[in-house]
Amino acid sequence: MLLLTTTVWLGSGWFHTQPSITVSGIAPLYVEGEPLRVALSWSGGDVIKEIRFDIPEARINKTWYANATRGEKTTRLSTVGWLPIQYAYTATFISQNNKHYSVTGQFQLDKRDIVQPSSQIIGLENNYNVGTEITYTLQAVDNRALQKAIFIVQGTPIEQNWDVMNEQQIAYQASFSTKGWEANRYYSYLFTVIDDAGNQFDRTGRFWLVEIDRILPQGQVSGIEPQYTLGDKINYSLSASDNEELKQVTFKVQPDRVNQIWHVSDVKVAQQSSFSTKNWQAGDYEYQLKIIDHVENEQIITGQFTLVEPVSLAEQMPAFSGQLMGIKQDYQVGDTVSYSLENYHKNDIKTLLFEVQPNIKETLWHGDEIAPVISNSFSTTNWQHGVYTYFITAFGQQDDILQRQQGTFTLTQPAQPFKAKVASLLKNCQQHFAAKRYTVGKKGTALECYREVLAMDAGNVEATKGLKAIEVKYHVFVESALRRERWQSAKLYLSRLAEVNPQSPEIPKLEKRLKTLRAQAKNRDKQQAQKQVVDKPKPVSKPAPKSACSHCDCEELLTKLSIGVEPLTRQEQAYQRAHCQ
Repeated sequence: MLLLTTTVWLGSGWFHTQPSITVSGIAPLYVEGEPLRVALSWSGGDVIKEIRFDIPEARINKTWYANATRGEKTTRLSTVGWLPIQYAYTATFISQNNKHYSVTGQFQLDKRDIVQPSSQIIGLENNYNVGTEITYTLQAVDNRALQKAIFIVQGTPIEQNWDVMNEQQIAYQASFSTKGWEANRYYSYLFTVIDDAGNQFDRTGRFWLVEIDRILPQGQVSGIEPQYTLGDKINYSLSASDNEELKQVTFKVQPDRVNQIWHVSDVKVAQQSSFSTKNWQAGDYEYQLKIIDHVENEQIITGQFTLVEPVSLAEQMPAFSGQLMGIKQDYQVGDTVSYSLENYHKNDIKTLLFEVQPNIKETLWHGDEIAPVISNSFSTTNWQHGVYTYFITAFGQQDDILQRQQGTFTLTQPAQPFKAKVASLLKNCQQHFAAKRYTVGKKGTALECYREVLAMDAGNVEATKGLKAIEVKYHVFVESALRRERWQSAKLYLSRLAEVNPQSPEIPKLEKRLKTLRAQAKNRDKQQAQKQVVDKPKPVSKPAPKSACSHCDCEELLTKLSIGVEPLTRQEQAYQRAHCQ
């Protein structure tokens, strides 16, 4: 609002008073197409006969006629089609004795922003169980500046709002619980972002909520015998299944001897493994199979075995009259094992029994059938890899053990299938990495893939390098976000870095830098804001050239103008307009 008041005295003894003039409604800044609402008012003083309002750059000339000492005139102007520049305006009030009272000002017209912001939602799946804590990330970007972000789940109390504070890019991580929500229905969600020009972009989606899975997963352990000798290698198989999806399978031998973990994302899994009892102590051991599904339902299956000290059969039984020959120490699964028995000529032997525990138990012949040399063989097709113990036992006429001989051989998996599986997994890992699915992705992630390789082949060089490459990627992302002062993005990338390598020594350093830089930026912005207020330039009239009116003085000119006997010269008028408003 602009106000101009002056009292004018006339030498003839009667006087005229300049009216109180007000120009209101004009803001300092407009956007192209936004209307101007102008109000011109006057009161007291001379009778005003004419009012003019001019914006030369926009070719606006408005004139009103009046014959009153007070009044008000309003107008509404459209800026559609105007150029985005600075405009000057003048409001002139003319009295009946042709006195001109003028008020001037200016405003800025900016080009209208018509570009919509864009956004995306990361981490929201299509299906959830009732009670699930849903975590997601919201991202948005605008060509100028964002003002507000809103996320709602329709038909629920979930409505999350963020004031963006004029950033071009945002990344917010948030969550909400579905505890107590109605099951077996769709829930629609809406993510709205609004920029500083009022442009709005909406992204929608929905997810299906089902009743929480309360069915326990199932599983079993097979292949573990009740008793072993110290130093034996124990081979076993395990299987697990769930009605929906498994999450983790753990096999342990207490106390704290074996702890093997498999991460699973399927309805069933089957694994073969082994462990050595070398350097263990004799005694009873309990093993435990723990199965966890995707909603944390847990099933525990237990069993036990006993380790005994090795006993020398030579000390308990007489030496054999014959010998078992031909069995080597090492085979691959699927090989055929051939052996022979020679020189069994003991008259009191009734039966010879050959065993490979727990796969084979064969009665080879009775005493009256014993030949000088007997040859036989067996196949290891579909056997599990591991160490096997074989026995040849001679039974007497009363079925008592007369003699016993034992030995061991090792079965290993053929090298090529294992290598091929590892190579195939590494290829998948590289595809995830190339597609930038480092730690997040519906089709799997490079992080999970490389960890699966290491679970199969501990110390695999390529998988180890892959995990390091992911760690380096997120380190670079954090550094980039810090340089661009994108604090929320830096925080998100830090959480991803911690997921890849929680022990990374860079994490505390980066967290400290984020805290320091963020505080410095906040302090800098505060100082700049204060400086803009303090140093805001005051309108200064352009001084008239010294040669134009070297003797001019505002007080003298106003006195001369109020008396009205002698008009002002052009130089005095210019000086008065520039300096004496």
